[in-house]
Amino acid sequence: MLTPIGLLWRALGRDHVLPLVAVAFAPRAEARILATLVADPATLTDVQRERWVLGITSWDLCDSAADLFGRTPAYADAIAAWARRPEPFVKRCAFSIALSQSRSDW
Repeated sequence: MLTPIGLLWRALGRDHVLPLVAVAFAPRAEARILATLVADPATLTDVQRERWVLGITSWDLCDSAADLFGRTPAYADAIAAWARRPEPFVKRCAFSIALSQSRSDW
């Protein structure tokens, strides 16, 4: 059974504009998690990714964003840059991306 966010995700499909609006204007973590699910990783720029990671305020949002960022072409650059950063969720995001990539190589 899908959660309410999962049902919305399935109904919305992939989108590029909706996640940008949610990240910019939606204060609720649920809206931001939904944005990570519907965002198109192929169209996410480095600037957008940096803006998203700076707005992360919880571990669940961090891990959901890491799943998205790990599917972008420049995920290795994000890991290298963010693993050295002092912000806790930025650093966690780097390690979450690395973990998801290590599992995908199996």
